[in-house]
Amino acid sequence: MQKPHHDVTAIIMAGGKGSRAGALGRVLPKCLFPIAGKQTMLVRLVEQLQAAGIGRAVICCSAESFPAISAFVEEHAAIGVFPDLSIQPVECSSTTLGPLPALAEAIGSKPAPWHLLCLGDIFFTRSPFTDFLSDSVHHAGVDGCLLTGKDLRAADDAGTGAVACEGPNVHEISYRPFPKEPTAPRHCRRWTGSFFFRGELALDLQTHAATYHGAPFENWVAGLLARGARCIWNDVGPFINVNSAEDYEYLVSGISAPAEVSETA
Repeated sequence: MQKPHHDVTAIIMAGGKGSRAGALGRVLPKCLFPIAGKQTMLVRLVEQLQAAGIGRAVICCSAESFPAISAFVEEHAAIGVFPDLSIQPVECSSTTLGPLPALAEAIGSKPAPWHLLCLGDIFFTRSPFTDFLSDSVHHAGVDGCLLTGKDLRAADDAGTGAVACEGPNVHEISYRPFPKEPTAPRHCRRWTGSFFFRGELALDLQTHAATYHGAPFENWVAGLLARGARCIWNDVGPFINVNSAEDYEYLVSGISAPAEVSETA
């Protein structure tokens, strides 16, 4: 267990509808999908947060997902599954306006010097949060860090969350892949959806939330870069975005142990 990071609050986004996730998505939020034995996507993510020393988390829920997630957290907290994490499900009315207004609302429920945005439907093959907290979170001049990796369900020139880098710095970000042109950035990475950011950037989001209705997270980060924020990247290895029934089948068929998944599954 890492030294506790009491200045970091994780915001777990779990308000989206699993409309592409088949029958299971119609009865469960994606973060509650079982992945190995009694482990779920949410429990695995919480274990990774705890292992990194993060002691506080907010789960941003829609009105539809809140009852199931709240009951799940209460049940698991009662039996000691979250011994080192104070975790609070929050019903965010702004989920109907898109992910960024919902994130702004969730941040308002638990202000902190630093926040960690993470998505309830991302499966990391290894614990992703420890390195950045150990090495960089308090570096002078750094406003945020995008966690990047290899998307096992997308080719290099496909998928969402394209990040262009210049050395350690994030130069540009786009929800869609960058065009294949000679002028396109050459050093590109895939964003995992996880983002450490200072409280000042949280205020920026709350200030501009009304302009991001229906927009993806990448639009806000692009706005931060345009307004002079310095963001760096940190590679966390392979990940799977469980966005469909096919992604979920790929995940569960490739798991060789509760904490592992084959890169070649």
